[in-house]
Amino acid sequence: MTKSGIVGEVAVRTCVSRKEVAGAVDAVFEPIAEELARREQVRTAAVGLFTTRAWPALAARNPLTGQPVAVESSTASTFKPAMAIREAVNGGVSS
Repeated sequence: MTKSGIVGEVAVRTCVSRKEVAGAVDAVFEPIAEELARREQVRTAAVGLFTTRAWPALAARNPLTGQPVAVESSTASTFKPAMAIREAVNGGVSS
């Protein structure tokens, strides 16, 4: 589902205009992105845990040529869903 899909679904369920819902969706996700940019966790009981993971720089090899390649360090965002979401995805069975 895209942002547009989320906005449309929420607008239908709440009888609120798409423009107002789009603003609310932005208002929810912007602080999450800002916290992740500061390498902070965002935890919500109903949704789950948003966090970041740092990957160190390393030396790899090009599989075609075998030549060494330097891979820069990076940071990735991760998400661990809350129990209710995991159960919904697994058909009511928790893992």
